[in-house]
Amino acid sequence: MKCVVLLLFIAMLIIPVSASDPIIDTWYNDKTNNSTSYLTVNVSETVKFNVTANQSIDFWNWTEDNVDVQDNNYDNFSTYWESIGEYNISINATNNTNGTSNTITWTVTVEDEEEETISIPEITSWYNNKTNDAELNIIIINTNETIKFNVTANQGIDTWNWSKDNVDVQDNNYDNFTTYWEDPGIKNLSVNATNSNGSDTITWKVTVLEQQRYRDNDIILFSSPQVVDYVYVNDTISETITYSITTAESLENISWTVINLTGVVNTDTGTVSGNTYSYDHTWDIESIVSPYKVIVNGSHNGSQVKFTWYVNVYEIGDYSGGHHIFGIIDSALRNAGDEVEIRMEKRKVIRLGDKGKEYLAQKVNLLHEEIDKRQSTRAALLDDYKSGKISKNEYVAALQQSQLDAKSNQKLAQEYAKIAKSEMKNEKRSSKGDDDPEGDNVLETDDDPEGDNVLETDDASKTKKKWPSGNSKKKD
Repeated sequence: MKCVVLLLFIAMLIIPVSASDPIIDTWYNDKTNNSTSYLTVNVSETVKFNVTANQSIDFWNWTEDNVDVQDNNYDNFSTYWESIGEYNISINATNNTNGTSNTITWTVTVEDEEEETISIPEITSWYNNKTNDAELNIIIINTNETIKFNVTANQGIDTWNWSKDNVDVQDNNYDNFTTYWEDPGIKNLSVNATNSNGSDTITWKVTVLEQQRYRDNDIILFSSPQVVDYVYVNDTISETITYSITTAESLENISWTVINLTGVVNTDTGTVSGNTYSYDHTWDIESIVSPYKVIVNGSHNGSQVKFTWYVNVYEIGDYSGGHHIFGIIDSALRNAGDEVEIRMEKRKVIRLGDKGKEYLAQKVNLLHEEIDKRQSTRAALLDDYKSGKISKNEYVAALQQSQLDAKSNQKLAQEYAKIAKSEMKNEKRSSKGDDDPEGDNVLETDDDPEGDNVLETDDASKTKKKWPSGNSKKKD
C-alpha cells in the first residue's frame, strides 16, 4: 500500500498542472485616454492604442479593418485614416504554452477636421473731438486747430498704422492720434488696425478752412445743430441735444440761457474746448408747452457775441386733429433756416478763396447722397407698412417728413450750385461792411431767421428782434 501512494506522488510531480489562457485585462487610446470601445478622430489624425495582459505574451496580433497588421509584435499600435468613415482596430495576445487571449476591438469614426474660423479684426467705433461723433466725411476745422481721432477694434491689435494725407505717421502705434493742418483744403486721415488675423481701415475726410476774417463781426465760424431744431419726445423717451458754436477768437463771460414764451427755463455756463463752446440740454415730455430759444452769450474785445437756436418740442405719436406730428412742422421756419444756411455757405466760400468751389462741390455731392438715402427711406417705409410693422398714420406721417427733408436738401443743393457758378469777387464785395452801415452789429455767418445771432456793440440803433412766426404750435 505504501508503494502505491509513493508512485502516485511521483506521478503528480512529473505530470504538469494545466495553465489558463492569457487575458487582456486593460486597454486604452490616447484620444479619449480611457477604455472606451468607441472614439472619433479627424482625417489624418494619428491615434495610439495600448493593451496589457495578465501573463507573458509571445505574439501580439493586431488587425486594422480586418486586415492583419504585419511587423508589429508590440502591446501598442499607432495609425490614422485618410478618409471619413467607420473603421475598426482589433488585438489579441498569444502565449505559446497557454494559448490565445480574448480579443479587444475599437470602433473608430473618422470625420473631416473642423476648420478653425478666424475672423479678421474690425474697427467697430471711431470718434473725433471736433464733431464728437462717428462722422467720417463732414469734419470742418481751421488751420492750426488741433483735432484728436480715436478708434476701437473688436479684438486685440498688434499695430495701429496711421496715415495723414497718404503719408505714414511714424512712432504712433496707438488707438488715437492728434494732429493739425497748416494749410487749408480737403485733407484725409486713415488708420489701419492689424494683427495676425488680418486688418481693417477707416478714413476721415477733413475740410480745413483758413482762419481769416473779412469783417470784425465774422467771429462765429460754425454752429450746431441747425438753427431751427425739432425734438420729439414722449413719456418714456427724452432727447439730450448738444448746442455749440466755434469762434475764430476766444470769448469771455460765456452764458447759456433757455427761454420760452413764459420766461427763462434754465441758465448754465456750459463747457469750453479750445474755441468751441457747448451746452447740453435735455428735452422731455414736460417741454411740450411752447417754442423755445437756446441762447449763448459771450464777449470779445468788449462787444457782445450772441447766437440763438429755435427749438420746437413735439410729442411722438400725437395724432391730434387727425394729423401726425410731422404734419405740423412749420414750413416757414424750415425755409428760413434753409435761406440762412445758404447765406452762411456763401461766407465760407469767400473765406476759402480758390478752394471755395471745391468745397461747395463736396457739399452738393453730400446733399445728393442724402437725397438718395431719403429715396431708400421711403421704399423701406412702404415695405414696413405693407408688412404691418407700422400703421397707416405712421406711414403717412413719416413719408411726409421724408419728403420735406428731401425737398429741403434739393433746394440747398441747387442753391450751392448757383453759388459755385457766381463771381467770387462780387460775393466778396457784397460781404464787406462798407455798403452796410449797420452790418458791424449783425452776424451773418450762421442760420438766423430773425437776426438774433448778432455781435452787439454800444450802437443804439440796434433794434429788438421779434420771435419767428408760425412757431407756436401747442399740444392739444
